[in-house]
Amino acid sequence: MVDARAAGDEARATAIYAAQTAAAVEPLVVERLTQLVVVEASFAWSDLGSWSDLHAARVGDGEADASGNVVAGDVLLLAATGTLVESRGGRLVAVAGTDGLVIVDTPDALLVVPAAEAQRVKDLVQRLSAEGREDLL
Repeated sequence: MVDARAAGDEARATAIYAAQTAAAVEPLVVERLTQLVVVEASFAWSDLGSWSDLHAARVGDGEADASGNVVAGDVLLLAATGTLVESRGGRLVAVAGTDGLVIVDTPDALLVVPAAEAQRVKDLVQRLSAEGREDLL
């Protein structure tokens, strides 16, 4: 994949990446080590496995407004609570009257999902893959 990207062949790089099998890092790397050093850290850690986890971590870091909203990018909120908005699509994302949503706007796709259902993003990814929409993955 790196060689394809270096050669400017994004289509080939994307195809190679899409063909990779998802696997946890621990058995692939950590569990194969013969020597391992563990260092105790004093910082907080969260295994961010979903957009809801990211929202909770940012709230915990004090990035939320008084209504529990966390935003990045060009965002306008009105009467919203507990909402995460990532505006990466180069346009304004205006949100009104929401509670507990995750909204992610990118140049090629828009995701809107209740925070309580954020794990269903995996289902969306599987469906996109089944429909041959690897360009969005």
